[in-house]
Amino acid sequence: MPFYKPAKSRLVKGRKQRKLPADDIKNLKPSLLTLLGACMSIVGGLGRVLNFIDKIIEKIKDS
Repeated sequence: MPFYKPAKSRLVKGRKQRKLPADDIKNLKPSLLTLLGACMSIVGGLGRVLNFIDKIIEKIKDS
């Protein structure tokens, strides 16, 4: 019996730990999606800026 009780408490702890991450993931999904969207928009903005700089460099080279 003394060996059985600690195992039981460990199981309860494991269940609690398993439940929490699932809830956190559910709560995080929208924020993760918004983060992904923000990263994509930042990357897109960087691409536009780089294209703009390339155009300016080409104009300078042509002139």
